[in-house]
Amino acid sequence: MSLCNSSMSWLPAWLRSLLLTALVSFTLPVLLLGGALSLFLAIAYLPGLEQFGKGGAAPVFYVLATFGSGCAPQGAIAIGLTCGLVGGLFSLFNAYRYPDLGQSYPLLTSPAPRGAGFRQLPGDREGDRG
Repeated sequence: MSLCNSSMSWLPAWLRSLLLTALVSFTLPVLLLGGALSLFLAIAYLPGLEQFGKGGAAPVFYVLATFGSGCAPQGAIAIGLTCGLVGGLFSLFNAYRYPDLGQSYPLLTSPAPRGAGFRQLPGDREGDRG
């Protein structure tokens, strides 16, 4: 029983990490698009900057309507879902490529390679480094 629990203890943490990555990957583009649109619409209320605000909001609406089949909110959700899916796939790829990333960091602790581009210091011999 303890063997099963020890081998499956990584699953809840991994699923939590995957969900958090997908959620952040969904939320960030939606907030950025909504923030840009809100900024342009707020600028449109300032005297003298009305054309700049409307001119900036129109392309954002156009892009969102393109991805949302004519509806801007659906476009924002479509972009967010796509980014969330890609973020989740990147998280899955990292979990597959570096399965022991939580325990050790082999890329950071490996010794520097010898060869071109590395200067040999005085007193440095081949057997001195590990």
